[in-house]
Amino acid sequence: FTGNNSNTSYGYGLSLADVTGSTQGIDVTPGLRFRISPQWSVDLNGLYGYQKNANSQVEGVSPSFLYVANDVRFTEKSVDLIVSGRLGATPAGDIGIAMGTSYRTESLNALTVYVDGPTGSTIQNRHVTADFVELHVPLVGEDNSLPMVEALELSAALRRDKYSDFGSTTNPQLGLRWAPVQDVALRATYGRSFRAPTVFEVSLEAPSHQIIYNEEFVSPSGVGLVPILVENGGKSLTAERARTFDIGLEYKPSKIQGLSAALGYYDIRYQNRIITPPFDFNMLTQPAVFGSIVSPVANDAAAQAIV
Repeated sequence: FTGNNSNTSYGYGLSLADVTGSTQGIDVTPGLRFRISPQWSVDLNGLYGYQKNANSQVEGVSPSFLYVANDVRFTEKSVDLIVSGRLGATPAGDIGIAMGTSYRTESLNALTVYVDGPTGSTIQNRHVTADFVELHVPLVGEDNSLPMVEALELSAALRRDKYSDFGSTTNPQLGLRWAPVQDVALRATYGRSFRAPTVFEVSLEAPSHQIIYNEEFVSPSGVGLVPILVENGGKSLTAERARTFDIGLEYKPSKIQGLSAALGYYDIRYQNRIITPPFDFNMLTQPAVFGSIVSPVANDAAAQAIV
């Protein structure tokens, strides 16, 4: 797809910009399945993704302005090999297993050119390998049902990822499905997850991507506006981790074909979550919340020294 954004103006306080640019992207996801036997198959899946964002913008108000040109390109390639089939059987049905491995590369190439100013270049590359296995075991089914146990199924999964720049991580997941009667089932899943910052997020770390620009925020008294200098650029990022739990109730009446209903609840607890917090233009009036990231500047000379 290709998109164009022509002559867009936006402004906040002392900032004003006219932007013209385009975005292009392509995603190709080929797949191949080979049936080894009636019970076993092999899947080979691939991905090629490419995104390009190019724009030019004029910032500021004449006669003082800054002309900026940006070119950002991101490429992702991956291949997955998965073997799945029947491991055995219980009185309730077949024991299913899927196992596989994957390899992924990510590449970011960004160039920013300032007329009468510095030129910034960012190149980030990463490769990730992963191994995973998932097991599904039916314990109770139609042929061996019990009172209040029409069906009982267990599932377990394990995944190990190894990043070229963030080390390794292993994360499990456990699942349970219980049907006390034919039309109603209760399911629950518990797992842990891991997400390394993307190459784009890593590229924004200071000092490799450190920018100072000016804004106007509401003054500490709550009356009027005061100029501030915003220092942009994140600290060195660590991996984001999460613990997830979900439980759900499923209803599928056998006498009404095509009707189903579900009610679910989930809880996700993050650790070292990676986000881009939004601006709060009233932050100077809330020192108890934002005081740790605000530093007073004594005078104009001190502000100029920072710039």
